[in-house]
Amino acid sequence: MAAWTAKLLDVQGAFLNNQFQNGEQLYMHVPQGFERFYSLSVLLLLLRTIYGLKQAVMQFWRVLLAALLDMRFNQNKADPCLYFKWVGGFLILWMLWLENCMVAGPTSLVRKAKKDMMLQFECNKLGKMDKYVGCKVEHDRAARTINLTQPVLLQRYSNEFKLDEHGHTPTTPTELGTLLSKGEGIQLDKAEHSRYHTGVGKLLHMMRWMRPEIQSAVRELSLIHI
Repeated sequence: MAAWTAKLLDVQGAFLNNQFQNGEQLYMHVPQGFERFYSLSVLLLLLRTIYGLKQAVMQFWRVLLAALLDMRFNQNKADPCLYFKWVGGFLILWMLWLENCMVAGPTSLVRKAKKDMMLQFECNKLGKMDKYVGCKVEHDRAARTINLTQPVLLQRYSNEFKLDEHGHTPTTPTELGTLLSKGEGIQLDKAEHSRYHTGVGKLLHMMRWMRPEIQSAVRELSLIHI
């Protein structure tokens, strides 16, 4: 897979102009700037979805699913946002995040899949995948490596919990056999208690998805009830 090509497409107006399902009707007040065309007592019937409606996301999802099935892609049973197809013994993938679509596979198949998708929707070409859903992607096809990191998330965590103020950089992984224990005389108020568990929860997320080397230390932190 490290030798694959990965490209991004953005579907324009993804949540606009889709139809409501099962005869559902929604009304809206006259939007700002259109008061001179309507009485203030008027409500407008929406004939298509617009941004801000939960129905807009669902209806676009249904339209996108139908398009992918029409392109002969299969939905992955473990991840409903992942679609795949085998072509001549080669695998090609679509990964969806709202209106942002990532296609990955052999170069020729990626070109074909992009062309087919752009026949279904009006899309912006975002180019190669160097970042996606908060992840920085470093792809070295020559070395056949893919490196996924989340530098923005790590910096945000550092800023939120003021890690730089401690004057040292923590080392990972922790030393073998390290056990943590609750300090004596430490009392946290309700806000501090909530903050501690918020921090541990974010560490659990990072541990699971990008920093497996902190697993031992985070496990110990999660077992401490302050």
